[in-house]
This record gives sequence, structure tokens and C-alpha cells, in this order.
Amino acid sequence: MAVMISKFIRPGDKVELSIDHQAPEGRQHQRTKTYKSAVYGILTEEEVSLELPMVGSKYLIPPVGTRLNLVFLASVSPFQCLAKVKRVYKENGSYFMLVELTGSLRKQQRREYYRFGCTLDMVSKVLSEEERTALGARPVKGDLEPGVIADISGGGLRFVTSKSYDEGSCIYCGYSLRLGEEDVHRYELAGEVLEVREIEDKKDLFEHRVRFVDLDDSTRKELVKDLFELERRNRSHQSWKK
Repeated sequence: MAVMISKFIRPGDKVELSIDHQAPEGRQHQRTKTYKSAVYGILTEEEVSLELPMVGSKYLIPPVGTRLNLVFLASVSPFQCLAKVKRVYKENGSYFMLVELTGSLRKQQRREYYRFGCTLDMVSKVLSEEERTALGARPVKGDLEPGVIADISGGGLRFVTSKSYDEGSCIYCGYSLRLGEEDVHRYELAGEVLEVREIEDKKDLFEHRVRFVDLDDSTRKELVKDLFELERRNRSHQSWKK
């Protein structure tokens, strides 16, 4: 392999994994979901044992031979690699999977986005696969949970609400950015819940970190442009007040 895994990866390192779907010829690749795991042990330079990821209260058990995309969140840098499942097993009451690395371990280049701090009203709900596919084409129905965005970027957002969503779930994020009295841009986006934590000093409030999914480049560029404009106006207003 191009990089020796034992030189950079250690047991306990967090891992983000997704199933590598190979689409039939002439069709687009399926949408992928990211799951959280961790390194349990390194057997050889090509074989690694990982904790089975959880989806809600259940284990995700991929069949033997399933192709995976792995991102090892090592202390030095994130490393990415392709792998396939060799077996799933139980040890000391916990479940693990042995994977074989089938590609070169390489540093992952992560795209960073400007993050805009704010206090912005939003609504959310869990999306079904059908709703996710039709998002933007027809209105989202059902009860919408009110929340407040704490910061937002072209890659995702952080928000607080009284409802606790499951990590890994796909949710609807609806909010508006007001650039002027009659210049309001409405965003209705799908996001994957990456992390949830209960706010210690505020009972029954939960902070969620969300990564946008299925977001086309034109919408992302428009969102980033709006955020920069809002930041510019905030700075101009603060300067005027002084």
C-alpha cells in the first residue's frame, strides 16, 4: 500500500464509513449515507477490525463482500481508503467487522467552508426516502419542528431544537435568509445528522450538527454568496454604530 496503515492509524481512532454502491451503466450512483465507527484493532497492513456502526438502536450489519468507503479520523490527518467486508463477529459482548483494505490509504482533502454565526429561525423533520427524492419539487408535509440555527456554512449547519434526532438520520432543514426588505432567499435542504448533544444548562434542548446532502453546486454557491453578503452587512452595521 502507498501508506502503511499502522504508521498513522491507531485503535480507538474514529472512522466515517459509507457503502460503496456501484450503479448500473447509464444510471447515476445511489445516494450514500455516512455512518460512525471506530478502529478496534489492526491485524495486518491490509486487515482492520472496526466497530459495527449503529443506526438508531440497531447495528448496521453489512453482508460479507460489501464494498466500503472509509475515512480514518487520525490525529495527524484524515485518511481515506476503499475496503470490503470479510466477516462480522462478536467479541466480549460487542459486535465488530473485519475489513480488507482494497485501495491505497491516502490523505483526504476536506473542503472547508466559511461558517456564519447567527440566530436564525428554522423548521425541521425527518425525511422519508420519497420526500428526500422529491425535495424542492413539492412542499414538505407533516409536523415541522421549530428550531434556531446557531451557525451555518455551505457545507452544513448547527442548530438547537427541543426534539432529538437520531445520528445518521436525514432531515429537512427549512429557513430563510433576509438580505433586504424584499430580498428574501428561501432554502429547503436535506441534511444528515452527524452529531447530537443535550445542552447541559438548558433542559430538553438538543444541539445538532448537520451536513448538507444532495446539494447541487449552484445552490451551494448561492448559499455561500448570501452568507458572505450577510456578514458584510453585519460588519458595515457594526462599523456604523461605532
